[in-house]
Amino acid sequence: MPNAEEARRQEVILRRLVAMGLDARSLPGGRSVVAILPLGSAPFESVWGDQRFEAVRFATVGVDRAKCLSPRPLFHLPMIRIVDCDDMASIEARLRSAWSSRVRQLEAAAVWLEKLGFHVRRDPSQPFLELPIEVEGGCFTATVIEPHRVVLPAVGPLSGFPLGRAEDRQLEVDADCESATDLELALTVRLEELARLGERLAREENARTAERPAVPTARDAGHHILLVGPRLVDNKPLIESLRLRGYRVVTARSANEALRTFETASPELVFTDTRLGRSDGIDLIPALRALEGMEEIPVVLVDDRARAELREAARRLGGAGYLVHPIDFPKVEKGLVKLVSKPRRRRFTRYPHRVSVRWGGCDQPGHTTNLGRGGMLLATLGNAEIRSIDRYQISVAELGETIHVDAEVAYRIRAPGSSQVGIGLRFVGFPDDDEATLISVLSSLSPTASNDGGSARR
Repeated sequence: MPNAEEARRQEVILRRLVAMGLDARSLPGGRSVVAILPLGSAPFESVWGDQRFEAVRFATVGVDRAKCLSPRPLFHLPMIRIVDCDDMASIEARLRSAWSSRVRQLEAAAVWLEKLGFHVRRDPSQPFLELPIEVEGGCFTATVIEPHRVVLPAVGPLSGFPLGRAEDRQLEVDADCESATDLELALTVRLEELARLGERLAREENARTAERPAVPTARDAGHHILLVGPRLVDNKPLIESLRLRGYRVVTARSANEALRTFETASPELVFTDTRLGRSDGIDLIPALRALEGMEEIPVVLVDDRARAELREAARRLGGAGYLVHPIDFPKVEKGLVKLVSKPRRRRFTRYPHRVSVRWGGCDQPGHTTNLGRGGMLLATLGNAEIRSIDRYQISVAELGETIHVDAEVAYRIRAPGSSQVGIGLRFVGFPDDDEATLISVLSSLSPTASNDGGSARR
């Protein structure tokens, strides 16, 4: 819970935003304020097409900055300073200035690509440039935000090896790359390296799990951890230590990339470097909790040297811990286990929502009474043992789709006078990459979704 001083700060911010005429509210926990800012009719200009947005939804970060949450093109902008803004017009002016800076960045990237010989397709609705690459008769699309940095797609065509880790997808292009052929060669070499790595890892995994059932066992149902920042991303011994202990690890080099991770996945714990280029790791604490479907995700700050003032600042913002590089994993392992397995509070919002659920271990279908990013509460006449894991099919009628998820039974309850059992389930995996669909469904259940005005909804 926030201390009294922090609560007063957020109350002041809330009153200021409301006094400006914004639709604003405090998030649960009182550490951030979410507001909806109506925008003027002037378009957000770029050289390849103008954009018009009716409103933007943002969350305060600390006492001085704001992070855009929706619509999508504005979500990818850096944080803007609002502490010295006196009215809605001044906040909008800062937002438009950030947009102009991003447009200039994309224009520089477009010039770089065209100089290499690429035909760049400009889409004003996308916060990046799409770069089609043809290799071995196939074609895939990479993305570019700034010169000399290419982000590979999630799957490479050379082997079909999924590039799930953020560091796999980033390619820093050398300055001596002078043509489209040079860049295609660099991308091809990188994909081939990843393909060989993927084949080796797959062989090793197959050898270890030849007898493993299709659905993971409770022992293998590792918690999902996000590492943010170059020093953590490049700390291979730490990553391997986590994976050897069964944790599922994803990485992000920047704050924006970390926030984008939560559009398609729901890590349960975040470790972040204090220095993230143009932003600070400490800002991730309120920014993450401002995302839809989040509640109080634990964030551990990792500093390059011990600083008492930063440790205290992280504590005031609700940080779960403060460590110093290099991380002595044996010393922090017990604390890590406590953070991921015994949360002080729920990490994700639970929405009252009823959808049909079936699973292989029971002939009786059930229905959800609560649904969230990390799990669901299921009402059923069937039975499921504590710690057992099964594959569940969640029928989403409004989408006409079925979401498949592997889930572990965390607890069981029985309502007095009812023959139904309540089964608390923790999600441990999405075999068909359905997690993004689930997050989209949950976003539509958010109380703020109906206030976004269509174009301001992520």
